[in-house]
Amino acid sequence: MPASLPLLLLFLQADDPHRGVFREALGVECAHCHDVFATQARARRMVRMRDALSGQWLSGRGGLTCWTCHRGKAKPDRLPRAAWTRVFDAWPGPPLDEATLARPAREVFRNLQVLDPEAPASSVKMSMSVYSASLGVSCGHCHVAGRWESDERPAKAAARDMLRMFDEIPAFFDPKARPVFQCFTCHYGTTKPERRPPAPTPVR
Repeated sequence: MPASLPLLLLFLQADDPHRGVFREALGVECAHCHDVFATQARARRMVRMRDALSGQWLSGRGGLTCWTCHRGKAKPDRLPRAAWTRVFDAWPGPPLDEATLARPAREVFRNLQVLDPEAPASSVKMSMSVYSASLGVSCGHCHVAGRWESDERPAKAAARDMLRMFDEIPAFFDPKARPVFQCFTCHYGTTKPERRPPAPTPVR
């Protein structure tokens, strides 16, 4: 393939029946990337990220597509603040007063394997609230009530894997132009992210 062709073409074949996938997933025309170099460069990074994460972390979970995050929009939605603050305010875990929330997480919570043990305990409470709202689940999805440190629930191991994957995302982007990612970016309030648009409703 001639070196002068855009690198993005390395990911697509000219006769690929899915060559319109970007337009469908992002809701934009070709010129959104191809007339603006900065946007085109970011699109290349996105494609590399999608393929790397799908191959390394998500090969047994269906992988990522452009639609997974974009849902027909150039800029993915973000988790509404009200969604996670509701969970935060209804915290079902052990009572945490202001003094406890200011202590290092390792002094308050047991069995922390991915979250920063030196961060304030308040950051763990906030993170758990964001995870719950992003996936549309209660704390019991990953935890055993009263034994929060237990690894009994398989979903907790999966969540840890996804957090480790999440930590790799920034490496794909320029620190000065890094997009914002959240668990909600892929999950949109469900445990299993979508890979393609819903089938249209048949006209009768």
